[in-house]
Amino acid sequence: MMKVFCGFFLACTVAGAAAQEHWSAEQIGTLGGWYTSAAALNDRGEVVGVSSNVEHDNHAFLYSGGRLHDLGTLGGTASGATGINNAGQVVGWSFGSDGGHRAFLYGAGRMQDITPAGVEHAGALAINQRGQVAGWSQTRSADGAVQWRGFTHSSSTGATTAIGTLGGAHSHVRAINNTGQVVGESNLSGNGESHAYLHDGSSMTALGHLGGAQSGATAINEAGDVVGHASLPDGEQHAFLWRDGTLTDMGTLGGTQSRAADINDRGQAVGHASLAGDETFRAFLFDQGRMTDLGTLGGASSQALGINSLGQVVGWAEIGSPAPGETNRHVFFYDNGVMTDLTRWVMRSFDIVADVDPYSVLLNDVGQVVLSATFHTGDRGLFLLSPAPEPLTYALMLAGLAALAALRRRQRPG
Repeated sequence: MMKVFCGFFLACTVAGAAAQEHWSAEQIGTLGGWYTSAAALNDRGEVVGVSSNVEHDNHAFLYSGGRLHDLGTLGGTASGATGINNAGQVVGWSFGSDGGHRAFLYGAGRMQDITPAGVEHAGALAINQRGQVAGWSQTRSADGAVQWRGFTHSSSTGATTAIGTLGGAHSHVRAINNTGQVVGESNLSGNGESHAYLHDGSSMTALGHLGGAQSGATAINEAGDVVGHASLPDGEQHAFLWRDGTLTDMGTLGGTQSRAADINDRGQAVGHASLAGDETFRAFLFDQGRMTDLGTLGGASSQALGINSLGQVVGWAEIGSPAPGETNRHVFFYDNGVMTDLTRWVMRSFDIVADVDPYSVLLNDVGQVVLSATFHTGDRGLFLLSPAPEPLTYALMLAGLAALAALRRRQRPG
């Protein structure tokens, strides 16, 4: 693990603005192999995912306290972590000794099999702050056809609840909030149309559509607001917001298509939408019924992937003039109207980095970001970026502390 502090001016091409960004960065290594990939980040800066070991097997890992921990398996050769809450409970999947996929819950140094009874394969996808887990399972019908079903599991009681369908054979889980509400999509009877749903622990509610045959949910906040995408009668897909039983079309930025990726607890949603002509698309912020174009880093297109409770956004954006051998899609961090190029920040700060994956970026509620990088050796690793105070802010803080100390000395009796 390597930790550095970097701070300098970065040129950000958004409405001609320039921002000064300062970060501390931790390099996250591997379990002895060549590859590490992140899946989730909690608000304590702990990261989980999958990493290769010296035997070239992929194992679930937990990065905590500056160390990478191998979480092991449930008897098989491989495993992967997919979620972590602020208590440090980790969920994911593992091969069992029989070669099947098993769902696991990891806590207090122990990996527990939470696979629902009677299923062939399963995996956990996410865990909320109450220790409630959402996952997937695979079963077979009486005629041998594969069926996909969601499930939830309580870490406190050990109870597992099957998530049914909207009449068809399959349901898929995408997210769970801290009240235990789960969203995803399920097909209807006849296995044709697929609609977004909300499951409240006992019943499943279809969220509807925008006149077409398909819809799907991608995220839910603590108030139960849901975002996703739904088709129109002409087949085009639009982002939607479902709130208090009403499905709202978010619209586009002048084109015919849009999709929502995430929503925070302030009800702000992000995604991407096409411009007029549908040749380019832009990251958007949807807030109080209005869709705002977040711009790019000088290129044509961009896409927002996540938003936190502070209203900070991450995603990727195209740059205007890539250097020779440089990809034109860079990871961005958007805050207070300014888009910062994190790909160039990392590549300037670490000369071992050859490229940064624009589609693999995580953001937590304190503004920390995880990036996936490819090194010049061909190995792949991670960087955990944490916000750091600007030098002027830091200097003012030190000056204030010094003045306070001097005042206290003068006020001492005698």
